[in-house]
Amino acid sequence: MSKKVSWARRRFSDEFKRDAVDLVVKQGYSFRATTEAVNVSSRSLREWLIEGLTPIEVPADTAGDGRQNSCEKAHDLDSGDPAGIVATAESNSDRHVGYSYIKFYLNELADNLSP
Repeated sequence: MSKKVSWARRRFSDEFKRDAVDLVVKQGYSFRATTEAVNVSSRSLREWLIEGLTPIEVPADTAGDGRQNSCEKAHDLDSGDPAGIVATAESNSDRHVGYSYIKFYLNELADNLSP
């Protein structure tokens, strides 16, 4: 006969949660290293990280192609034409030569992320 194990739900202070998230966000620890170091599940750590995010208003996307209208305007694209997303982007740097506009756009977003 198997014995039923009862798990008590642990509670963590807001400070503990912030410190755990800071290990990932500010100090560059991986999720795995952080969960092992502070002895919590990856699900808990992920939830704490999401709780700390600030919701933003979704930018306008008239064509429904995943690119903001402001990006399309900056690159002289037709915001009403979803087919433009697969067109090859003109680039001022060798880094983006041959990229489709969606790849160019995603790289542009990634370049502007702050740690």
